[in-house]
Parts: sequence; C-alpha cells; structure tokens
Amino acid sequence: GLSREIPVFAVMRELWDTRYSDQPLLAFLCASARDVLVRSTAEIVLSAEAGTPVAAADLSAAIAGAFPNRYSPASLRNLGQNIASSWTQAGFLTTARAKRRTSPTVDIPAAVYALYLGHLEGCAGPTLFSTRWARLLERSEPDLRSMAVAAARNGWLEYRSSGGMTEITFRHL
Repeated sequence: GLSREIPVFAVMRELWDTRYSDQPLLAFLCASARDVLVRSTAEIVLSAEAGTPVAAADLSAAIAGAFPNRYSPASLRNLGQNIASSWTQAGFLTTARAKRRTSPTVDIPAAVYALYLGHLEGCAGPTLFSTRWARLLERSEPDLRSMAVAAARNGWLEYRSSGGMTEITFRHL
C-alpha cells in the first residue's frame, strides 16, 4: 500500500512535503480512504459538537454496530483506542486523556487531497465539495472553493468556475 503506483498513496506523498503542519491530516485522509474501520467511526466524531467528550468506547461501539459479531470485546477496545489516537493526531480530538471534540487545522494541501479522493470515487465538479472527504475537512463550500483557487495557482489542480459550472481536474498530480 506504500507504492507510488497506488494513486491514493502517490498523491498523498506528492503533497506531503508542501506543509509540515498538514501531514497529520493528509495521513488521516489516506487512512480513511483505505480503512473501513476508520470510516465507520466518522459519524461519531464529526457529529460531536466542539468540546464534547468522545471516548474510545464510543468509537468501539460504532465499529461493533457497523460490523456486528465480527470483533471480540478486547479487539473492539484496542480498535477504539487506536482509532481515537488517529483522530487525535489528525486534530479532531484534543490530546488530553479525556478526549474532547475540536476542529483540525486545514490548509490547501489537505483540501487538494480531499478533492482528489472524491475525484477517485468518480465525483466531478461541484459535487467534489460535498464528498465524505470534503466533509472531513469541516470547511464551508466557499472556503473549499477558495482553497481550490489557491491550489490552482500553485499548480496542484486545474479549477475553472463560471456561470454556475465548475470544472476541477488533477492532471498535474
């Protein structure tokens, strides 16, 4: 899975060195794209309001609900703790022992990667701003559009919008 032949990894790697502060979020987006267990906990974390506690046990329960009778209680406990750590490292939960909901810092490379992941799923145009990957960034569509414009200036994607039509391509990635 760490091959430059795999688009999900190759593009993450291409964006990796652009901003050190974006690396945790880039890694988390890549993990989310590849790991159904991480994705199965997204609703629990993303629906929690800022400052609300989010426990590893909540994440374990989400996994148990998504995959009933598949994991032992010990495995669920470990999965919940490890996935809580991933959400924390990406900036969605505080680093304190009692995890609380917070929002990640998002910059242009993470926005480009989220839009690219939506593109890989077959989305195009304005629908790229409402994919599960874009929702992970917790930014408004106008914010994501402005990041796409800035990304186009940096050569990471091509962005054209006029008369209600939007085209985003990724020829350079």
